[in-house]
Amino acid sequence: MTTGTPEYKLTLKASRILGAILKEKGFNVVYTRTSNDVNVSNKVRAEMANVNKADLFIRLHADGSTNRSVRGFSILTPSSKNPYTKTIYKDSLKASQLIMDEVKENRDVKVNGISFRDDLSGTNWSQVPAVLIEMGFMTNPIEDKNLSNETYLTYLMKDVARGIVDFRESVRRS
Repeated sequence: MTTGTPEYKLTLKASRILGAILKEKGFNVVYTRTSNDVNVSNKVRAEMANVNKADLFIRLHADGSTNRSVRGFSILTPSSKNPYTKTIYKDSLKASQLIMDEVKENRDVKVNGISFRDDLSGTNWSQVPAVLIEMGFMTNPIEDKNLSNETYLTYLMKDVARGIVDFRESVRRS
């Protein structure tokens, strides 16, 4: 990392920005944590989403690689073959696609696309649609600086929020 900002601090900052944007748009936002001194398992996070009957369980992360030139925004979503997520697969994919479509409009963000994963405990325990957003690579010096820049992060979270609004509207229409 160039900035020295740990992922847990970055993701909390990003979630607060995203939560504020969504609240302004009329969403009821439930955080799995509101401070950095919390130890919550991925299973418990999913159970919180389930108990609250969330329309969408959103997990924010930052990626890493041993190759410092690797960069890009991506979304991890369950595959159609995952036996634990059969009931949430279609809506999780739809949410992923709609968020990705909005982020692609941001010329400052390199978009890597959607990856299908069946090994994520938070997703596998979820009974509500779930997405895991990889905001960029903290191991890439440029992306690390961007993700630590509040203006950049706010614009990125606005893009994500537009995709979430699109998902809510698509669910209401169906």
